[in-house]
Order: sequence, then structure tokens, then C-alpha cells
Amino acid sequence: MNLSSQEARHLRKLTGTSRLETVLRRVVRLLARHCIPHFVIGGIAVQEHGYCRTTLDIDIVVPNADEVRRLLAHGFPEVKVFQGGEKMLPVPAEVSSEPQILPLNVLIGAKLATGRAQDFADAVELIKKNSLPKEYIVSSVVRADYEDAWSTAMAEQAAERLMREPEE
Repeated sequence: MNLSSQEARHLRKLTGTSRLETVLRRVVRLLARHCIPHFVIGGIAVQEHGYCRTTLDIDIVVPNADEVRRLLAHGFPEVKVFQGGEKMLPVPAEVSSEPQILPLNVLIGAKLATGRAQDFADAVELIKKNSLPKEYIVSSVVRADYEDAWSTAMAEQAAERLMREPEE
């Protein structure tokens, strides 16, 4: 477990959402038993990549969302299922009984592709928390959006430094 995972687990404990981790593990084991590959996206993935923000649900990408929605229809109301291959979400190929967190560069690309303000804010925070360079590799489809997010992240960091400096 990396430091971000430890911080994410601590955040879930503090916010009373640690049950999501238990639900996630149950869902992932169920998917593995049915030989269904997955990626974890959304708030859980953001937490695992170092941005400690709260979330109340679990977002999972699978190759066949309709099949998995039927499989999870009873007993997993906090799980949202997304179709791989849509909205810049890759089609997962690896079956695993452990949560497969979407890689950071793909997560940022998918977040930026939605056009949602919350997803842009998540991308900005992920850039800051991971000290990502302007040249970070993301999909060419969202390159301009990444550079906007990167510029926003740098401006926010500069403003935060100014706020911390003592007055002369």
C-alpha cells in the first residue's frame, strides 16, 4: 500500500465512509468470480492518487456495463457502473480480485473529458498533489484542457504560497 492509499483509508475512516472500501472489495471479488475485468474510477480513484476528498459512492468501469448492473442490482446501491470504451474510459482487460485503480494519466484524461466543473477541480488537485509537470502524458484529446488545469493548479499554488507568507 502506498502513502496515498494509507491517506485515502484514513480519510474514509474520518469521514465515516470506510464502508465503501468493504463494499468495493466485495464487488471486486464478485466481478472476479464472474471473470469480469474492472477499473475503479471516480472519488475512490482520486483518493488513491493522493487527493483526499470525500465520496459517497463507488464508480467502476467494466467491458459490459449492462451485464454488471444486473449482477449488482440487489445489494450494492452505492456502486455506479460505467461502460469501458465510452467517454475516454478504457475497456478493462485484467480480471483481478483486488481493486484495479485507473492509472493517474488516464484518470485525469477521463475527468477532463467530461467537461464537469467537479471533474476539472479533481484534475487540478491531482496535478497539485502529484506535482505533475506541464508535459505530463495525457490523451491528445484533452491536452489543451490538461494545460488549462495545470495553469490553474500553478496559479492556486502561487496564491496559497502568498497567503502563507508573513507580512513584511
